[in-house]
Amino acid sequence: MTIISFRHRFIFLANMKCGSTTFHKLLKPYADLISDKSIFEKPIGKHDNARQVKSYIESFGYKWSDFYVFTTIRNPFSRIISCYKFEIQCGYLNANTDLIKYIQHGQYHEHFQDINFFIHPGVNQIIKMEDFHTEIPKLWITLGLGEFTNNIPITNSTTSNTNKIPHIKDDIKNKLIQLLKKRHSKDYSYY
Repeated sequence: MTIISFRHRFIFLANMKCGSTTFHKLLKPYADLISDKSIFEKPIGKHDNARQVKSYIESFGYKWSDFYVFTTIRNPFSRIISCYKFEIQCGYLNANTDLIKYIQHGQYHEHFQDINFFIHPGVNQIIKMEDFHTEIPKLWITLGLGEFTNNIPITNSTTSNTNKIPHIKDDIKNKLIQLLKKRHSKDYSYY
């Protein structure tokens, strides 16, 4: 959910499978524009990258540097497991799709953009999903929204029977993680 606040001068870029629904719920009261219908929505989509959103705000005469721009990131292995479960739940993948082959062949590309591609030409902050509890209160101060007194909602987690993923032996999991570290080195650099 791309969120823009012209009043508070911030932009939230919703990185897929990285807790964007949590931010949608928290930032909605401060938003002037929320794109939450489709990734294909125009003029900006639900999960548009920084270049797309920058082009949109500049079409109104704003500068990218006028806004505090932030996004989220998630441990790439956990994120890919989430992509796998989500894609089965939504019917994009057959429920019998082998998880290991899914990772090896990079089938998750529809819901996983590399962080370098997603944030170019740059953002002010990338918040690790695993650090929401400590970083969101600090973000509220940075954005001038006052003291953060809410609970942090954990939302939009995959709820079908796909929560049961096949067990992956440690040695195979380690090989997959090494493959992902090569494939997504910038994402892993945050971990």
